[in-house]
Amino acid sequence: MKIERPYIIAGIALLAVVLLAGSYWFMHYRNAPPQIMASPDEGGEALQISTPQSPREIQVYVAGAVVSPGVYHLMEGDRVHQALAMAVPLPTADLRYLGMARELIDGESILVPELEADGAVPGESPPIKAPSNKININRATTAELDAGLEGIGPGLAQQIVDYRNTNGPFKKIEDIKKVGGIGDKRFEAIKDRISVY
Repeated sequence: MKIERPYIIAGIALLAVVLLAGSYWFMHYRNAPPQIMASPDEGGEALQISTPQSPREIQVYVAGAVVSPGVYHLMEGDRVHQALAMAVPLPTADLRYLGMARELIDGESILVPELEADGAVPGESPPIKAPSNKININRATTAELDAGLEGIGPGLAQQIVDYRNTNGPFKKIEDIKKVGGIGDKRFEAIKDRISVY
């Protein structure tokens, strides 16, 4: 049977359309990224993909030879030098053995010691006599305690500094009586000259 020319042309055109559509489908789906479907767990619920957690907050106590002793809020992974930067070390602070690059631990205490027994930085002049305002027993150097408080010599002043470096800052002025050598009589003589803030 002879097929007429118009039918032949129509058949060829139809075949071309089918081939083009097939090529488009093959190229499109071959390059598409595979889709990962979360399979349900035994309980019938879809598995949750875990995401990295943000660093948690930690608290660190800084005391000793710093301007602002207290508890500081930082983030897990922060270093010792970041906590000290917040507390602001005094010029007399000895930072050589504190491990400045060490990671902080939640709840730890950092006690900053002073450079010398008299609280002076090598090469600098000794501190001037304390002025008439009250002396902060949480911040004063041994030289300032000796100069500004009646009956407190260099040895007792050093004991005050050692006590707060070991036990943290004084919470009230009466706490200074916990230092060996300071009883009720000596406290009465200096209580109007000292503060903890």
